[in-house]
Amino acid sequence: MKPEFVTALKAYRTYDALEGRFKKTILQLSKIKIPNGHLTGSAWILNPEGTHVLLMHHVKLDKWLQPGGHVESEETPLECALREAKEETGLESIEIASEAIFDVDIHEIPEEVEGRMHFHYDIRYRFTADMDAKLIGNSESDALQWFAIEDIFKTRKEAHIARMIQKTRKMDFSNSKQ
Repeated sequence: MKPEFVTALKAYRTYDALEGRFKKTILQLSKIKIPNGHLTGSAWILNPEGTHVLLMHHVKLDKWLQPGGHVESEETPLECALREAKEETGLESIEIASEAIFDVDIHEIPEEVEGRMHFHYDIRYRFTADMDAKLIGNSESDALQWFAIEDIFKTRKEAHIARMIQKTRKMDFSNSKQ
């Protein structure tokens, strides 16, 4: 892991105890090659007003998730999140809302998805995009959709999605440069 990323992760203030445990685990793994898993970068893509989030329906996992993927050897998780967001949504006009880490998560990827059970050590960043921009998915998703934050908060029960929604709901989007 690149030293500047490790420094940013050390400085990141977690939202709750669970996210704190994820951060601690990833920091411990930063000293070694990650066993049984991958460092990943994900994009929490909001409209400029912060009222909607763009999610993709992942073909293999059969879940609505934020775009993201494996960090390549020469990139940071932020660079990965931007690359994956563009590849998985077709959005060229996507903008980094903040270079600060937005969320940290560790989740299991089942054996049937990539041939072996493993973990994704996921670093998430905030991006913005125009809801009217044309969406073009790739083979990893069978749908892309903008969801109202308030609607998805009522229907989604996954802890990691609920945590990111809670963080989003506490933000002030009045100046649109969060």
